Amino acid sequence: MAAGVNAYFVFYDITSNKFRRKLVRIIERYGNRFQYSVFLCSLTKEQKEELEVHIADFFVWKSKIEAKNDKLALQSRYDSVCILIACKQCRSSATSFGYEPDYDQTAVVV
Repeated sequence: MAAGVNAYFVFYDITSNKFRRKLVRIIERYGNRFQYSVFLCSLTKEQKEELEVHIADFFVWKSKIEAKNDKLALQSRYDSVCILIACKQCRSSATSFGYEPDYDQTAVVV
């Protein structure tokens, strides 16, 4: 991995298909799908901050739509996104079953 670049797991739990599709389009610009609701992203500090801004904006947009739709608001009150650093030591000690992901084969957004 290049100097100044860290690997991050971005995982989410989003109830609504509409909201989930929009969030996935945001995260796909920064990394590759690792599992269904987990992405692995190689990011510089600036790219991580940019991703965080996009995710924060997503939640603002989402809350505006929910304000007009009580059912959506009720369904998605536990929706969340988490960005977790995946250091080299953590990745090397991971145990996988089934498909073996290549932790170091992630896209870097330039």
